[in-house]
Amino acid sequence: DYIKYMFETNLVEDYYYQISYLIAIELYELYKIDKDKALYILIDIITNGNDNNIFDMLKKYNIILNNSVETYERDFCKTFGLKIKED
Repeated sequence: DYIKYMFETNLVEDYYYQISYLIAIELYELYKIDKDKALYILIDIITNGNDNNIFDMLKKYNIILNNSVETYERDFCKTFGLKIKED
């Protein structure tokens, strides 16, 4: 839903920032499990990624945006003693 919303709003600058942020969250969560793989993917994205191929690169590494956002948010809140939003 989030990705669909971004495509519909045409907020180009915000879109690139938010996609980058979502990629960073996914790579951070992967880093906690497999540091070498996360760093390899990060280096590949930095050296070879661009606006035209970023989604192909994510697909290549089976990275699904928004997959880890809730986990990241929960861990962030716990780390800083913030109240966790309940559903």
